Amino acid sequence: MEETQSSKVVDSSVAAHKCPWTPPNHPNSFVDCDDFEMMKKCPYHAAHLMLWSRDEKPFSPYRLEEIPLPMQTKILMQVRFDGSFGFPGGFVDEVESNMPSTFPEFLSLLQQGVSRELFEEMNFGKDMRPSYVYSCYPTGKEEQVMLHFFMCQLSPAQMKAISWCSIISTSDEVVGLSLVPLFTLNDGRRGLPTFLTNSFAGNAVEQLLKSILTEGILSEEEVKKAYQVAFQLLQKRGAGTQAFEFIR
Repeated sequence: MEETQSSKVVDSSVAAHKCPWTPPNHPNSFVDCDDFEMMKKCPYHAAHLMLWSRDEKPFSPYRLEEIPLPMQTKILMQVRFDGSFGFPGGFVDEVESNMPSTFPEFLSLLQQGVSRELFEEMNFGKDMRPSYVYSCYPTGKEEQVMLHFFMCQLSPAQMKAISWCSIISTSDEVVGLSLVPLFTLNDGRRGLPTFLTNSFAGNAVEQLLKSILTEGILSEEEVKKAYQVAFQLLQKRGAGTQAFEFIR
């Protein structure tokens, strides 16, 4: 992102969007932010990272006849100690102790911080420079905490290696890893819709869906259909009664 672009002010009354997968005691709406001046006023910054890869040939994790389109992309998520799904990352001390004056410098510190967190949690990627996706903050907390999200595309060989390596060397905060099922079975329910009914840390589900759309991994129609079915499933369980206002 160019520094001139980062100074744009966002109308928070328009940009606020719901993310009701979050636990009851957490905020369930967030505001996208690309205003660097607003970011500089924030004392705490958290950065998280999505690792993904794209195979040369599509593969099917299940019976091919059950999946209209086999997967070609893999997205890795962590299973956290509390049973929720999330992405590697955490608070970036590098920014909290030394807020830079320009957005490129700020972005570089965030990249260093999220790469450090990735290495601590998964023993991988200490020196990588992931791609920036977007920033947001919980509604009404723009002067408290800012959330930043990144992506890093790995080769299929790197994805396989990190999956095995991280099973052994993850931190106490992580109890396992999971690939996101980027398909919906012919029954219209199993696959991504069922996966979306799980518990997610913070706004991780929003980060996941935004990244899927950013890279064109699935179409907007496919994503919308998946979370609509997910809410139907949640409502049958007595949850998910709040409408999901997902804004790309």
